[in-house]
Amino acid sequence: MMKMMRMTKRLILGSITFIVLITRAWNFYALQSENEEIFKAITFKTETGWGYCILHKGKIIIQQDQIPAIQGVKPFKSKLEANKTANLVLEKIRANKVPTLTLEDINKLEITY
Repeated sequence: MMKMMRMTKRLILGSITFIVLITRAWNFYALQSENEEIFKAITFKTETGWGYCILHKGKIIIQQDQIPAIQGVKPFKSKLEANKTANLVLEKIRANKVPTLTLEDINKLEITY
């Protein structure tokens, strides 16, 4: 009888633990997906090249029509370069870091200027 009660308790405790873990994993996944949808990057064509915008809930919070951190005013030469830069900014925002870029960041992304 005691052995049966112990097995029942273990089964109940195991089931509760499993439900809690599944619930936490689901909540974590939902928050990650929601965070990714809250912030979005888009690229756009300018008269002389490319730029990008960072949107928060559909509203522009950053509009960059030139390469940041370099001397002078130069647009991105391609959509790909603007997109790579925008994605780095998004990574910083999602990591709760200040989304400023340095010349080192630009060089690591192999942005031509």
